[in-house]
Amino acid sequence: MRMVQPPNDYLSRVKNFLISFREKVFTTFAFGVQPFLAAVTPTSI
Repeated sequence: MRMVQPPNDYLSRVKNFLISFREKVFTTFAFGVQPFLAAVTPTSI
């Protein structure tokens, strides 16, 4: 029994959006949150 899938262009568009969103969140965390946390809590590593 096969599931009906959306068109490939829709799937690829959603996948590309998720990938770019994840990269954006990761870079925001790496360059924004980490230095902020390091400045707020300098003793915790």
